[in-house]
Amino acid sequence: MKALILSNQHKQVLYLSPLSGGHHHDYALFKDYFDPQLGWFLTITLRADLGFYGAEKDYGRLSDIRLPYKKPRQSKNNPAPELTLGQKQANREQAAIRVAVEHAIAGIKHFYCLTHRIRNHSLTLIDRFFGVCAGLWNLKIA
Repeated sequence: MKALILSNQHKQVLYLSPLSGGHHHDYALFKDYFDPQLGWFLTITLRADLGFYGAEKDYGRLSDIRLPYKKPRQSKNNPAPELTLGQKQANREQAAIRVAVEHAIAGIKHFYCLTHRIRNHSLTLIDRFFGVCAGLWNLKIA
């Protein structure tokens, strides 16, 4: 099961997508819920991990989407690929900001009904569990 969670730097959960079963890539789910043609991220900054590689291209140059730098592939011309010091520093700075998002996700999982196996085949019930836990987490940090 997979869900997309958008949160701010104050660890507040702003958006929780419906759960999807099966094997889906993060970015494929993201494009399903946030159509690239609608200009979702023109007024806000979106910081994502490398699972959303390609978002800058699909959502346009006007969008403020920040992804970490990806290490180059090894080739004959580049046998020992490395990021530059500036790229490494930028990745560290972004990770320091993104840690608040990871804390929001961990805060939702703090409620043990989500970390244990839910023996129910109703996705709507599990969606409600996630929604209630996200609301309780927002209430707890408010």
